[in-house]
Amino acid sequence: MVLIRIKKEHIERETTADQEDGGKTGHHTSVRRGLPCAPVEASTKFTTQCEVVVRARVPITTRLWKTKNPDEERYTVPSHQKEMLWRELKNMFTLAEGVDEEHVKKCALKKMAIAFGTFKKKLFGNYVKKDKEPNWDSFPQVKPYWEEFKEYKMFEEAREASGKNTINAALKKHNHHLRLGGYKKTI
Repeated sequence: MVLIRIKKEHIERETTADQEDGGKTGHHTSVRRGLPCAPVEASTKFTTQCEVVVRARVPITTRLWKTKNPDEERYTVPSHQKEMLWRELKNMFTLAEGVDEEHVKKCALKKMAIAFGTFKKKLFGNYVKKDKEPNWDSFPQVKPYWEEFKEYKMFEEAREASGKNTINAALKKHNHHLRLGGYKKTI
């Protein structure tokens, strides 16, 4: 079994359930497909930290996580910024020997991409669509970019992309609604 250890200084709340492995401290996490899957608390903390890092470091005016279209590259998260996000997340965890770091990195960046899209979708649905302003105490990192974000979201191009994505989402046969940590935690 491959292990990851979450560094204690990056855990906001310690729990005694973390110490089931012979009195060692910290969270030990077996890794499958790059995701922590045991104990349950560790997978949630891994996913949550991915979300926190991406929300804090990527401006909401960044439209896309990645693209194959060279014309849209200026609207995507640059690769050097993704590297910075990965390094910040990696500093919160200790990877055990033998862990395929590239695999864990790929998984973490995928989680960050999903979290980034979800965050912007919630901002749009809860605030822009309803013509409300967020509580700036809760979203201080959003405030400098808010007007530009609103302006773009109300722009015709954004509405067209949203309509296209809505049609694609309607074509899905198997929708799923899993919580933090994914399928392993749910079952």
